[in-house]
Amino acid sequence: MQKNSREKAWKATANISEKPKKKIVDDDIANLNADEDFAPVEETEEKVPLTEEEKQMVRKKLFILLIVIAVVLLLQVMFLFFNPFSKKEEKPKEVEEVEEKVPEEEEEEVSVEDRSLKDFQDGLAIPSNNVEMQALISEISYTTRDYYGNDTLSIFKSKDMHIPALSNRDKLLLVSKTFDFKKLLPKDLCAQDITIPTSEVDKILKNRFNTQVSSYENINYSDEDAKVNIRFTNNGTNYIGKCYKPNENDVTSLTAQSFLSATKSKNNIYIDMKVVFVNKKGIYSDTNFQHIISNASAASVENDITKGNTYRYIFDISGKYYYLTEIQLQK
Repeated sequence: MQKNSREKAWKATANISEKPKKKIVDDDIANLNADEDFAPVEETEEKVPLTEEEKQMVRKKLFILLIVIAVVLLLQVMFLFFNPFSKKEEKPKEVEEVEEKVPEEEEEEVSVEDRSLKDFQDGLAIPSNNVEMQALISEISYTTRDYYGNDTLSIFKSKDMHIPALSNRDKLLLVSKTFDFKKLLPKDLCAQDITIPTSEVDKILKNRFNTQVSSYENINYSDEDAKVNIRFTNNGTNYIGKCYKPNENDVTSLTAQSFLSATKSKNNIYIDMKVVFVNKKGIYSDTNFQHIISNASAASVENDITKGNTYRYIFDISGKYYYLTEIQLQK
């Protein structure tokens, strides 16, 4: 019995200790937490209105900002249309390279033989193998057949050797020596009579010698290659040429010339020639046959021509045509 009563007492004690404890709530604290009067208060600054000066300053800054934005936008537009780094700009560079190469092709060096006399430097010697120089030399040099029917000493006897001061016969002899006159002749020189308008002779006198004649005397033309001589007589309108056989015995004196040198000075070409005069007695340095160089015949003139006097032929090359202006004795 005692045992049962003790068990009951132990169980009763165990039941009391196993029951959960009741939560105690502090109502006052809960009420305080729920009361908004004790919540943290957010502090707000009171906005102060801007002064008139501050408003103007703000407007000024905004205006400057708008200008900067506008400039930036404009630069972007220009950059899009005129971009110096774009690939499209490579084409002008190619054009420039081509343009730089063109002058190099056009500036090919012309040989001395083919160069115009106008292109030679003043004071420097012009070689005799230049094409234009050869043409001028041939027009002032006499060939063997020129001695037939022509007084080749006459020009050198003149006191004034300016071309306008020469005689009509001497002027027309110079005309017959030009290539301009030869162009007026047919290929077959002696097939028939040759007609040359007087006006064509006037053109040569004007273009190649800047002169004219007062009367149209006979022209005795000779062709060394074709071995023919032609005498032209004037009928007023034309020169009529007929081939004839000259008499070699009619030649009593002659003039021999040899090229010495040629130079250019501004618009003038100077051609210096060694000249001697020959008759049956010998070779002379003057047209009066007073200063003898050698007793040799004309056959040996090449050996003695260097002892002759120097005559300078002066050509004006300023215009389209080169024309002979005068002949000077240099000695």
